[in-house]
Amino acid sequence: TALQPRALVCMGDHPELVEVCRGRYCSKKGSKRTLELMQEMAPEGTTVQVADCSDTDHGCFDECTMGPNVRVGKRILNGVKGPQACADVLGVEV
Repeated sequence: TALQPRALVCMGDHPELVEVCRGRYCSKKGSKRTLELMQEMAPEGTTVQVADCSDTDHGCFDECTMGPNVRVGKRILNGVKGPQACADVLGVEV
């Protein structure tokens, strides 16, 4: 069974910054495509970038089994994969 995102509800306002983990395990789970989709869909005023995880022990969000993982503010969203999931995080229509 595929993992379901645990926090994918429409975020309402568009976030200013969305960071996509590109660590080894998230990459294997499709984070490159998630990053591409989010960059394509991002509304004006929203920056989508590779997450800076240099301050963590493993260079990632440490939630590898639930990836691809995305950080919005202080929240980590798990299993963000596919156009609808990306749109939900960004608060946009597919």
